[in-house]
Amino acid sequence: MKRSLMVSLFVLFALAACKPAPPEVAAAPAQLPAPFDAAALQAGLPVGTVLDYRLTLAGLTPSLERWEIVAATDAGLTIRTTALDAGGAPIGPGSEEPHTWTELESHATFPADFTVVRESELLTPMGALPVLIYVVEPPGDEAKADIFYFAPSMPGPPVKMETEADGAIVFTMEMTRRVTPPR
Repeated sequence: MKRSLMVSLFVLFALAACKPAPPEVAAAPAQLPAPFDAAALQAGLPVGTVLDYRLTLAGLTPSLERWEIVAATDAGLTIRTTALDAGGAPIGPGSEEPHTWTELESHATFPADFTVVRESELLTPMGALPVLIYVVEPPGDEAKADIFYFAPSMPGPPVKMETEADGAIVFTMEMTRRVTPPR
């Protein structure tokens, strides 16, 4: 009986040692650094910051949206998003959503293999701004590109974002106003 117990234990250990190898996991593509790290976002987006955007989907009337920083801690912030009417007045109370600083930083990291970054100047409703332009063209979809314009002087979301499909701009989100409270 001792012998059969020992043989059973030996077989169990032998089988455990012969587990099949885990399936191959493709390495995550290398990411470009975000234009702003979490610390820069925290410093650049204090409570009271207001960002107004015009969103245009090809063939439709543009809509307006306001993002307001309503709370912030060392861990993250809460953004209230409110639809605006054509005159810029709020439509309803809006909705609030919390985000961590590292989550926001990760929103602006792009795969190095299919992202091109260049410097330029962009004429915006807020004036001419030096920008970093990130052109992201996913492999296998040569007819599509997402273009992000980040203003180094304005840590936070892009001052403009475009989606291009088949050579035409099909979506634009453009910052029309940014108000940061005095410190």
